[in-house]
Amino acid sequence: MVRAIEPEDAEAFWDGRYAKARLYGTEPTSVARQLVCLFRQERVATVLEAGCGSGRDALFYAREGFTVTALDISAQALRWAREETVESGAPISFIAGDLLATNLAPGSFDAVVAIHLIHLQPEPVRRAMVNRLWSLARMVG
Repeated sequence: MVRAIEPEDAEAFWDGRYAKARLYGTEPTSVARQLVCLFRQERVATVLEAGCGSGRDALFYAREGFTVTALDISAQALRWAREETVESGAPISFIAGDLLATNLAPGSFDAVVAIHLIHLQPEPVRRAMVNRLWSLARMVG
């Protein structure tokens, strides 16, 4: 599987982008606001946000009462996310790393979200990421 940017390079790229500031603001995305309603309707308790960046959506989910795990390849982005989390007191578990290399157990989450991650990848990587996210979601039956 060939990536446009290999994980080590992606980490350096995003660390550079997040070195001096949070990107994309601090307000949750409109998608996250809509997902909260769906999560409540579907009785979601645990959420994985892959590609969480500086944590604006992860923090929103946590403030709304969900148990959140936030994953990002950039340690600098997670530094901003942790800082915001400490200030708010919202409990979030953070994982620094590549979604495809994490050791999270299959079926670990009621919902998985990757709003700002998959579209940045070439097709074979997108497919692998979607399959990985699908495997991490708890199957309801």
